Amino acid sequence: MFSNITIKDKKDKYVLTLILLYFDFSSVGKQYRDQPYLEAVGRKLIEIREKQGITQEKLAELTKFDTRQIGRIERAETNTSISMIKAIADKLNIGVDEMLNIK
Repeated sequence: MFSNITIKDKKDKYVLTLILLYFDFSSVGKQYRDQPYLEAVGRKLIEIREKQGITQEKLAELTKFDTRQIGRIERAETNTSISMIKAIADKLNIGVDEMLNIK
């Protein structure tokens, strides 16, 4: 997209950086996010994990995910991937449907 641009000085570099940041961040807001549903999934994960006596740290160890990522999912701070949800469900010995079926 910008392969034929010549950067002559710091001002050109600055302007190009702003343009790239604009395009990068303008696409971020377009991702679908159902915050109430993410919060419900997070609460469900906590419920299942605690019922099984598993800490965030243990779940992170089992899934090979960072403990902070488990926390972000539980607090609905991230719109996590389907692959991560499946990995968590597998390690909790439940189906993905149990984790995602929120009433």
